[in-house]
Amino acid sequence: MKILIADHQYLSREGLKQALQAEKGFSVVAEAVDHKELFRQVRKHKPDIVIIDYHQPEYFSPEDIASLKRSDPSIRILVISSDQNREQIFRVLDMGVKNFLTKECRQEEIIKALQATAAHEKFFCHRVIDLILERQVNKSDLSDNGQLSERETEIIPLIARGLSNRVIAEQLNLSYHTITTHRRNIFRKLGVKNVSELIVHGMRTGLI
Repeated sequence: MKILIADHQYLSREGLKQALQAEKGFSVVAEAVDHKELFRQVRKHKPDIVIIDYHQPEYFSPEDIASLKRSDPSIRILVISSDQNREQIFRVLDMGVKNFLTKECRQEEIIKALQATAAHEKFFCHRVIDLILERQVNKSDLSDNGQLSERETEIIPLIARGLSNRVIAEQLNLSYHTITTHRRNIFRKLGVKNVSELIVHGMRTGLI
């Protein structure tokens, strides 16, 4: 896997290269100290993975991540950033970034994150996970469990267990389309977008 490191700080780039030296299957093919050099190097080397700290005003910004995704959707992005601004972190996550570390992370965590990025899997450090859960809980606080029907309340734990609509329908002796409708209504009423958010809401409110 060809890696490009985009970071204005010399020590950060050197530290990353040293951390990756012993890792088989990865090769640092280019570095960039600002956004102009980033896109020149991307065009020249066509990296598989870009490791970037977007939180470097005048050198890199969240817009560079959006531009990378537009220019080549196949590029995998691993953020390793010093950013502490939760709203900006959320903004980057909402761009579709699925691999995010802070610069406090240890070498082992960097390697695991890199392997996950290469395999198209998600990897977040503990701080980012905490922020994601906090946002989901805050969303849940705006919801009204009283809107749920008795049947919907019964279905929520089954969804949380990862059961498909078809399996739930068989267990409750209902039609597949009925369960599909219930699932859609549950997500809408609770203000959640996926099963992960449903689990966080359900555990906090006692539905699960």
